[in-house]
Amino acid sequence: MHVWFCPRYITINDVAIFKNSQSCGGVLTTDAAKQTTTTELYEYGYVLSTNITSFSTFFFAKNTFSILPVGLLSFAGSKCNNDVCLLWTVENEQNFSHYEVEKSNNGTVFSSCTSSIARNTGGREQYNTVDIQPANGNNYYRLKMVNGDGSYSYSKIISVNFSKIGLVSLQPNPASDFVFVKGATGYEYIRVVDITGGVQIQKMIRHDIEELKIGHLSKGIYLVQLARNGEMISLQLIRQ
Repeated sequence: MHVWFCPRYITINDVAIFKNSQSCGGVLTTDAAKQTTTTELYEYGYVLSTNITSFSTFFFAKNTFSILPVGLLSFAGSKCNNDVCLLWTVENEQNFSHYEVEKSNNGTVFSSCTSSIARNTGGREQYNTVDIQPANGNNYYRLKMVNGDGSYSYSKIISVNFSKIGLVSLQPNPASDFVFVKGATGYEYIRVVDITGGVQIQKMIRHDIEELKIGHLSKGIYLVQLARNGEMISLQLIRQ
């Protein structure tokens, strides 16, 4: 196998050829084997070569490339009264360090907002955090997932449009059997969704105070969403 390489921002020593058994176009979930390569000058760049003895999937990446020992299943955010609630679900954590939620006002320049230590249970885990100082307008977030050796990767970027509207509250919260949604006047409908986005409860709003029966829900974190005129707010609910 030969590939022509024209360096601009990295050197030829930063690039390697990797091989694994996953299908092309799929999301990499297992580490790939780095191949032994040779390089030679070619016109304005280099040729990177390796010997191939069997059919497989090959790709090019930084020579320190590795799959992070964690799988990100979801990352979402929504308004929670005067804050922005951020939730994510992962699985298969192994020797993982931590997560950092990074924030931006323009979707380009990000800075650290909050940090959460990995639990490393090896199973499926849910995490949540809150941005207590959202900016007016669009707020952009991404999740930085940091491995124990310092390597990291990013989630997709999500956005939450924050504009202050009427105060809505949940009482009690945490709750076991029922919860009252106060300040619902002006909204069209209310629903309760789980961490994966599945709708568990939905009803039309008829009163300023609406009661939701939640005794049948599993223990965990939910979002109570109220919508009107295409706009939606969310409040975090803990079912205990």
